[in-house]
Amino acid sequence: MKLSKLFILLFSSYGLLNSLNASAVEVKVAALSAPSHYLNAKQSTSDLIQWMEKAHNKGVKILSTPEAFLGGYPLWNYVEKTIDISSGEKHKADFINGAIDLNGEEVKSIRRAAKKYDVAVVLGANLRGEDGDRNTVFNAIIFIDENGKIVNVHRKTSGSHTERQYWSYGEASTIKNVLMQGIQVSAVQCWEARNPLTVSQLALNAPDVVFLPTGDYFNEEYNGLYTVEMRYIGRNVHSYVLSSSIMFNWDSLDKSDSQLSDEWKKVMPPKAPMAGLGGGAAVDPHGVILDVTKPFETRLVTTVVDTNVVKGSLALHSITDSYRLKGDYTLYVDGKKITGNGVKSIY
Repeated sequence: MKLSKLFILLFSSYGLLNSLNASAVEVKVAALSAPSHYLNAKQSTSDLIQWMEKAHNKGVKILSTPEAFLGGYPLWNYVEKTIDISSGEKHKADFINGAIDLNGEEVKSIRRAAKKYDVAVVLGANLRGEDGDRNTVFNAIIFIDENGKIVNVHRKTSGSHTERQYWSYGEASTIKNVLMQGIQVSAVQCWEARNPLTVSQLALNAPDVVFLPTGDYFNEEYNGLYTVEMRYIGRNVHSYVLSSSIMFNWDSLDKSDSQLSDEWKKVMPPKAPMAGLGGGAAVDPHGVILDVTKPFETRLVTTVVDTNVVKGSLALHSITDSYRLKGDYTLYVDGKKITGNGVKSIY
């Protein structure tokens, strides 16, 4: 009798373990390290759709782009010319005209491709405001799922430094998870990753993967420190983290703004094939760098998101676990307790 009970117990335990393993999800994801065409959203869209087909052929289910892949980064910011008021208005006008509409043909084409290739897209784009807000440009992330549906739009909460001359303030309420390919996905832009409130919100959301489109660098030889942010978020949010940075085709920059192109050629390494170092990286929930590119390297930076690894990271009980336990963490403002039994949201 005891032996049979033991057998039943072992059999049940085996079934339970199999059940737990069966609930685990593995999804191949990628960050795109590739140049786009400055202020030429139509051509950049065409390139992206080709990359979506390549991603599909490699088994990638979710693809993220660099920051402002459609439209372009305010490149005058990098060469410290944004404060030139006399010429700044022309630059801003060109920047506005190079932005896209949420219901425009570029987004429609990408939505169709997402459904065709079964590839969800986390798209960095310069997004124009609507109705009477047409001259406002947001640094946006557009979440397009594998069915071609727009499931979220996050407008970067605040530009950094002189970026604010080009990009308007966004909103924090859209820092949230969306379901893509069976896993929880979140994303913020560039220096948002350095905001402790943003990191706290990501920790509360408990995503499986966070995408961090950026204009910063990854490579140590160029003092690229963005992998520090990635590792920090990986460990504290208990998620995979993928990011890629801006690169722009020289021809498109020459055609769009020859003066800007000349300024960039002064600050780039000799014979640089593109404007911007580009690159990308992937980090696991323990903060381990899984992959990192070389400067100017064009490829898909890929990894497999394994939800069992995410759960394993949670088992380490780091300080951010208390954000999720909804009881061990209390927020005080001006000495007053404002969260009750734990915190549900920072923003």
